[in-house]
Amino acid sequence: MKKQITFAILLFSSFGAFAQVTREELDKEIKPLTENVKTLQSGNSKLKSEIVTLNTKLSVANTNIDSLSKSIDSLRNQMQVNDDAIAQTASELGIKIKETGDQNAGEINKVSDSLSINSLYGIIGVLSSILLSGLLY
Repeated sequence: MKKQITFAILLFSSFGAFAQVTREELDKEIKPLTENVKTLQSGNSKLKSEIVTLNTKLSVANTNIDSLSKSIDSLRNQMQVNDDAIAQTASELGIKIKETGDQNAGEINKVSDSLSINSLYGIIGVLSSILLSGLLY
């Protein structure tokens, strides 16, 4: 029985020694952990503020993209209108050039016919005067 009592006393005294050491060790371990938690919290706060800033920039960029997209669509529509106007003007100019060419061809034919008739009259006049000169001589 003495052995059991001795064993119980040793067992209880060892528990008391563990309790005293753990309190000091806990204090030593808690301080760095507390500092780590504070560091992580400040880092988390910085990241949250960066997220807010990036979200703001992203919303501004989306707004700019929307306005640029509308501008591009407007420019495409204007370009289509300009293409149609150019095609119509080219068609009208082609028709006018053809009409002018036809008119010029007609005028050239008239002038050619007129010159031919005048040349014929001139040749007849020259031959008539040669013949008349030969008869009078």
